[in-house]
Amino acid sequence: MMKKTNRALKKIDTSQAGFILEPPVLRAKKQAWFSALILDFLLLASAISGTVLIFFSVFPLAVDFWVLGAMLLFFTLFFTVAFVFPKPGNLLVLFFAVLYCLCTYLLRAELAQGLILCVNQVIERLNDLLGSHFLLYVTEVSDYSTQRQRCTLFVLFMLTAFLCLLAWVVIRKKSTLPAFLLTFPLPLILLNFTPYPLIFLLFLIFWLVLFIGALGDKKAKDRLKKEISVHYLESGHRSVRSRLLWLPLLICLTAALSLFFSRYEPRQPQILNHWRTQVTEAVQTLWTGGASITPYGATLDRADLTQGGHISFSGETALRVKATSPAPMYLKGFTGSVYTGFSWEPLPDSSFSEISAAVPDSSLLNLSAQLDTAILQRHNTQFIQRTSYQELSLQNIRTNQKTIYFPYFLSTTPQNLPQGQFVSDHFIRSPLPLGSATYRLEALSLGLNRKSRDMSAAFFLENGRWETENYFQNTQVISLNSTEALEHFYCAPVSDTLLLQLDGEARALMELETAYSRFAYEHYTTLPDNLKNKLRSYLQTHFMQFVPDASKNVNLSLDAIVTAIQTMVQTSAAYTLSPGTPPDGRDFVDYFLFENRQGYCVHFASAAVALLRAYGIPARYAEGYIITNEEIQQAQPDGWMNIPDSKAHAWAEYYLPGTGWVPLEATPGYTTAPGNTGVVQSPAPSSVTSEPAPSSASMESSPAASVSSLPATDSFSPTAQEVSTPTAAEGAKPADFLPIVIFLLILLIPLSLIFIRHFIAVRRFQQLLQAEDTNKSLLKMHQKLVGLLSYAGLREPDFTQELAQKARYSAHKITPEEQKALYDFYQKTAREYEQTLPAWKKLLFRYWHHYR
Repeated sequence: MMKKTNRALKKIDTSQAGFILEPPVLRAKKQAWFSALILDFLLLASAISGTVLIFFSVFPLAVDFWVLGAMLLFFTLFFTVAFVFPKPGNLLVLFFAVLYCLCTYLLRAELAQGLILCVNQVIERLNDLLGSHFLLYVTEVSDYSTQRQRCTLFVLFMLTAFLCLLAWVVIRKKSTLPAFLLTFPLPLILLNFTPYPLIFLLFLIFWLVLFIGALGDKKAKDRLKKEISVHYLESGHRSVRSRLLWLPLLICLTAALSLFFSRYEPRQPQILNHWRTQVTEAVQTLWTGGASITPYGATLDRADLTQGGHISFSGETALRVKATSPAPMYLKGFTGSVYTGFSWEPLPDSSFSEISAAVPDSSLLNLSAQLDTAILQRHNTQFIQRTSYQELSLQNIRTNQKTIYFPYFLSTTPQNLPQGQFVSDHFIRSPLPLGSATYRLEALSLGLNRKSRDMSAAFFLENGRWETENYFQNTQVISLNSTEALEHFYCAPVSDTLLLQLDGEARALMELETAYSRFAYEHYTTLPDNLKNKLRSYLQTHFMQFVPDASKNVNLSLDAIVTAIQTMVQTSAAYTLSPGTPPDGRDFVDYFLFENRQGYCVHFASAAVALLRAYGIPARYAEGYIITNEEIQQAQPDGWMNIPDSKAHAWAEYYLPGTGWVPLEATPGYTTAPGNTGVVQSPAPSSVTSEPAPSSASMESSPAASVSSLPATDSFSPTAQEVSTPTAAEGAKPADFLPIVIFLLILLIPLSLIFIRHFIAVRRFQQLLQAEDTNKSLLKMHQKLVGLLSYAGLREPDFTQELAQKARYSAHKITPEEQKALYDFYQKTAREYEQTLPAWKKLLFRYWHHYR
């Protein structure tokens, strides 16, 4: 463009002049290369990061994100340097093209495998999203590590080529429309699927910079045509874009606003008292790509018990679950092992060094399922194939996508779950930066009413006769004062005589289970000393009140002890969603049991775990979601069940040797009465008024197939108190306005840019009056005046032309009075012309063209 203009200037006839001048030459003002490099790098990084994030939030391919991210960062910088500096950049691009073609040829087999693997994962995800049944391609790569390498290689090759093309269009060609067409289709298509709509802001900022830069180019070209005598002209594209370095701050601003309007976080009524906690949790949520594990506030590795003053639910879908044999079940997302008095936390990794070495090829999380499978396969292989397993497909909709929710008796191994990382015996977390939106699990289905001793009976059935020794020792005397009996029950559950009769896998699993049972007794019976002594005293005084009369004169089984503690907790306090918070420094369980005596499932579950541990029974705290008959009956035709956030729940679990971890329901409104499948409302203490419990669908236990396991007489049904929905009195929550806020924010960003541009332009024009170089400042004023007169279709007066020629060619300095005269003329002309315009043109005149 500039070369063509300079050739036109050479055609100017200067023969009639009294002296001959060289034709004026237009030169673009050079910009500092460092600022151009930084700006182009940020611009390119926003586009490629937005592309990667929005794609992988919908299609979580099995790739190594650390390698992929590092390589993309390198190539973003590489292409920025290559296209900012044309001469050395051309050689760099040529070198890259040769190397790219060579690597493509040498790695063609690996790239082809990566293509097939990625396509299969995309098809599998589309089948889940759309309910379609597209067929997958056959691949010979079965090892997950190899699959991950192939997928990473293929994705890197594709994104590198895309990045090179985008950098050429944006930096070298400065073409707005092609850049927009390259980046617009993907977010437009995937926006309806991604759980992270704020990723779209990366593209919005990228497009705004391109759009404003294009406007700067157009204005610069128009000025070239009209002002042929200007010797130096600032490059419009670069000058405008250089003023947009602060645009990435909009990302931080938008993210900060989104933290307070996230629909996934629990809402506390006293915002001023808890703002610090909310911001901390929200920042963690931002980095993990999701929300809390449940609305009760458990994060990926901690359940804070001090912030539960009030809990409410939006009623929106949190999970979607599809099961081959739908049945009521628990889906666990967090397990708390260490009680601090204020929180539940996992055991440190150092505690598992010895036990983990014994499980090299599997995980402690599916140890019980492996043992149960070995037991059943010894006697009824056909039964195993037909009824004992079921598959679950899960989608995290409004939950933390770093969390993998799983049922009890999980049989899926770490090798079969690439989206999950098994964390000791606690939980499963997604290793992907944005988490896993969808995943499939397999679990052993044993039925809610299955008695724990039934499996021991099946195990000891050998050649048609029963072993006389009962593995579970349910008839053994276990009393509060007999800690030796409990220790023997957990630390030596299998006799040497029995082990000698086993061989192969069954014996190895039984020995491993024995070691883990000892581990559970050692680590999951601990409590703070003060609380443990107080609870043991409480048990000594009140425990026998909750033991059935028929059992008081006989030896207590483990089932009887657990049931008595369950009843004790359920009748010790009233259920409410607004129990208040404990005083600073006060133990959570102590305050709940002995003073406040009101709470929701988190309180009752914590108290049950503490009492079980005080008795000497290994127990843990669990949070997740429950599936009830209500969700099963309302399942969609394709089998998907929508699990609302109101089905978030907390419960206790205790360890049963040979069976594994068994969930224990301690919240009032859940029944454990024999043969009763309805909701039994527990009596509340007279000093506390319990919230009324509307009727709710009961969770009738189904022997057909369930992934949970409860004690012998348990049936499972949540009260409506746990499934409360917002009422009119509660009013709208900030989460309800999240879509509106995002929409308004997207509208406000370009408006804010326009007003900021206008403010900067007007401010700079006014500062010309205070400039020391009056000649230079007058020329800039004159340049602005010429643009105004051209826009208004007016003729420039002679005195302004004379002032401009004096400032440009004369050795005399422009006086402040002359400078002020031109400034006043400009302001008078702009004001009078603006009054003749309609309202919408006035806005353009003032805020778009900056003439006022």
